Parts: sequence; C-alpha cells; structure tokens
Amino acid sequence: MEEVENDSEKYQALCEKLCEYELIVDSAEQAIERPGDYQEQKKYYSGKKKMHTIKNQFIVMPGGKDIGLFSSFYGKLS
Repeated sequence: MEEVENDSEKYQALCEKLCEYELIVDSAEQAIERPGDYQEQKKYYSGKKKMHTIKNQFIVMPGGKDIGLFSSFYGKLS
C-alpha cells in the first residue's frame, strides 16, 4: 500500500480490490532501548508493558499473504 499511497488513482484502485477480501489486522509491541532525552522517553514508555516500546500494525489476508506493515507508533499510544 505504501508504494501507491502518493498516487491517488492507484491507491483508490487498490482499496477497491481489497474491499473484496476479508483482512486480518494485528499489531505487535516491540521493546526498544530507552531514549537518552527525557521527553523522548515519555513518548516511548508503555505503562502497560513497563518498558520503552514501539507498536507496529500489519495487515494480512487469511491465507497468510502479507498486505503491508504500517508505520510504527510510540509505545505510549494505543
């Protein structure tokens, strides 16, 4: 999806094709080293995991074909 994000015509065509399928959306939280700057630490600290993390969201088709990995999010964000 990221390859066609900037081309609105191709992006629209891809979205229409994907509407025909059931997709599985999941996410994973990954531990990272604690950032040196305190303000950065606050962004990445996950209170749930009690560590500094980033969260990745990905989409796969039921057969296991990977559709895409979406941008990482700060550990603090849901």
